[in-house]
Amino acid sequence: MTNPRIFNIIITAMKKLLKSIFYFVFVMLFIISYSFIDIAKTTKVTFVVSGILQGNIVSYKASGEPYRGMMVGGMPFLISKISELRKKAQKNRSAFYLLDCGDDFPGTAHSYYSQCRAVVDTMNLMGVSAMLLGNREFDYGFEVLKARAAEANFPILAANVRNKKNGEPFGEFRDEAVFDVNNDGFKIAVLGITPPETLTDSTIKNVSEIAMKGETETIELFKKKAAESGADFTVALTQLDYEKDKALLDLLVKSGINMVVGLDFTNQMTGVRKAGETTLVALNGFAKGAQLTKIEILFDSETYKPFDFCAEVVPVVVNQVEPDGDCARVIADYLRKLDAIMNQVIGEAEVDLKRPFNEETNFGNLIADYMLRAASAEIALQNAGSFRADIDAGDVTVGDFYNALPFDNDIVLIEVPGHVLHDVIDTTCRRERGLLQIAGGAYSYDPNLAQSPDKTSSVITNFTIASREIELNRNYRVATNSFLSSGQGGYPQLKNCAIIECFDNLRETSMRFIREDKILRPVIEGRIIRTGVK
Repeated sequence: MTNPRIFNIIITAMKKLLKSIFYFVFVMLFIISYSFIDIAKTTKVTFVVSGILQGNIVSYKASGEPYRGMMVGGMPFLISKISELRKKAQKNRSAFYLLDCGDDFPGTAHSYYSQCRAVVDTMNLMGVSAMLLGNREFDYGFEVLKARAAEANFPILAANVRNKKNGEPFGEFRDEAVFDVNNDGFKIAVLGITPPETLTDSTIKNVSEIAMKGETETIELFKKKAAESGADFTVALTQLDYEKDKALLDLLVKSGINMVVGLDFTNQMTGVRKAGETTLVALNGFAKGAQLTKIEILFDSETYKPFDFCAEVVPVVVNQVEPDGDCARVIADYLRKLDAIMNQVIGEAEVDLKRPFNEETNFGNLIADYMLRAASAEIALQNAGSFRADIDAGDVTVGDFYNALPFDNDIVLIEVPGHVLHDVIDTTCRRERGLLQIAGGAYSYDPNLAQSPDKTSSVITNFTIASREIELNRNYRVATNSFLSSGQGGYPQLKNCAIIECFDNLRETSMRFIREDKILRPVIEGRIIRTGVK
């Protein structure tokens, strides 16, 4: 028989347990219902930033950090990663927008031989919400650019680009894009500002039809149109360098733009930064399809004000994602047509050919030597920015050379007064990056001289041509490329120099010489020397 005292203890304990369970369930239901109310008041938006593809539709081995030696990028893998991010956003009930920073179309043999069709055809599979018109888009000529823009299934933004003849926008581009988030009245307006330096960093014939509106005017007009469209959140899609382009950044911040998308060349901006009330996010300036940036923003659904931000870098590494099958098939079709051309071996490099940056390199010497040889000049000058890739030791193919020298520049022989030539070299020595490569001469410089009280004094410490000191009062026959001879690239001094003769395409001429030479073994010879470095 059960002890009555024990029975009462059990009943009391059961009552307490049931009471505790009731309170627990009540509290949990309250929390859950509050969460649903909170979620109902929140709108989540995911932005993914792509761009700076530079024609790299095929995966490649990374030469720089943080992916050095790894196979990265390639459109099938890039598209697959974007699809993965899009599905995750949908699962989290987040709106999703893919913003592209431009500089996508030209840059490789694949893009050159297809006149950028291979790039646009694969980008049409990405689901791009809006793309910025970058300065590299002009590399193969304005007519090619307009044709590809007409084939794109996404808007290309260029709010500051106008027709030079009539001041009107071009029909192939748009000033802005406006998105209605979840079709509930919450609107996001995106402005695209093409780099103003496009006019000086592109070959003149490629930009002869365009004019650039002032940035202040462009931003003010965008703000007005955004307000008229009922936009609640504004984004500026740019290629500004956060370390250097302070003026444009300040202008965007002071104008009240809510979010600025720019470029980071230091690999330091991996999260969200703030400048006043403006959110700053960045894509790696050397991305080339190896990296994306994802930004998630939480908005109050009643006021449409953002209250929480987070950002992360998303790598695109070949062995970490499955390729997109549709894109792979599109690329395979192009490769079948192009491989027979691109895989032709034109010579053998006994050493790695290193592209120049802020110093003399063997690749820079090789190309400058070929220019000198083609034009029978006294001196040759080639800008470092025309080199876009190294070439490894071993067989050198047509494709290797197109990837390394993607620009369509001709060799031009010009007559340059000695004092102008001296000023050109002084200009290159004062620049932060991109020294002119030289053949037929040599120069040394001390960058510390730029800090001397006399700011106008030269930083050149020695400049010789054919082993003799330059004569400022005589003229020299200088071989250069059509980009530099037209005064572009920051060397306006060359624009008014008399053209003696024009020769064939620099890349084609160089490949012809490689076929003749067969073996390449260029070396560094002390043509460019930096002194005064502590």
